[in-house]
Amino acid sequence: MKYFIIIGIITFCSYGRVYSQKTVKSTAVHTFETNFFDAKSAWQSVLTHKILPKDPAIAIALAKLNIDDPLLDRAGVNPFDYLDLYFNLRKIVNGPEACTGNELSKLEYMLYNVKSAAIKKRYFNKIVKPELGSQGMTDSLVSLFRDAELAINDPQFIAANQLEQSKYKLIAQKAAVPQFKLKDGKGNVISPASFKGKVMVIQVLDQRSSQTNLAQQITFEKTAAKFEGDSTVVFLQVTMKGTAKIPDGKSSVINLLRLTPVNPTAFKEQFILTRLPRQIIIAKDVFFASHLNIDENLAVFVNFAKLQ
Repeated sequence: MKYFIIIGIITFCSYGRVYSQKTVKSTAVHTFETNFFDAKSAWQSVLTHKILPKDPAIAIALAKLNIDDPLLDRAGVNPFDYLDLYFNLRKIVNGPEACTGNELSKLEYMLYNVKSAAIKKRYFNKIVKPELGSQGMTDSLVSLFRDAELAINDPQFIAANQLEQSKYKLIAQKAAVPQFKLKDGKGNVISPASFKGKVMVIQVLDQRSSQTNLAQQITFEKTAAKFEGDSTVVFLQVTMKGTAKIPDGKSSVINLLRLTPVNPTAFKEQFILTRLPRQIIIAKDVFFASHLNIDENLAVFVNFAKLQ
């Protein structure tokens, strides 16, 4: 009988501890989420002009946010929304700061001020990949890659980032030109070596809306027409698989060739085409972008490379 009583007491105590831990955790999560929603409400009040930015409620709301809280990746709150809210309120309360200047500055700050490695990785990919897709490997991004390796001591993450950097170095300013292969309607294979000493201007079209592709094609062809008679400039219009078809071979514009990749996957990897369609410019120490009349709303990637 005593034996069963002892077992019962131990079981009760164990259950009590588990229940207590769950209660504490539940309370902590509730507090974390409540603070977030209160801060979000304060921010909405600023946006709708219900309260002024200098209202003490903004500073109070900011003080309740903690980007170093371990619950950031476990509570029922979108961590990106939480971080965006933190930086928005901080900019109002503290005024201009380096850490709230732009998305890259925010990322650099949070790499060293957020505990969760998982959040760091996700936020890093969220900010860096679109930046790479539109700007290429800039000095700012090179610095951020180094910061990420120091702040996220994860061999797998570091290896993946080094691989990403090696890809973008192929299209970095004044880097060696990627060795892609394209083919025309007759099956002739064309590579950068085919245009040694010339400037190649490449437009890549994907399977997005035909209206978008058509607008890009027209802009590109008009630009190419301006350089007719200039034997140092060649325009290549590359069609990826699934694109609304454009005629193969030569267009009505003499110096414009319409081609498809021999290996679409390899071509896409080399150019990291995250924001198709776009114009890709490869030149030899020449600033060529000023010659392109491109709608500012169209995604553009300007790349300078040496044609060896």
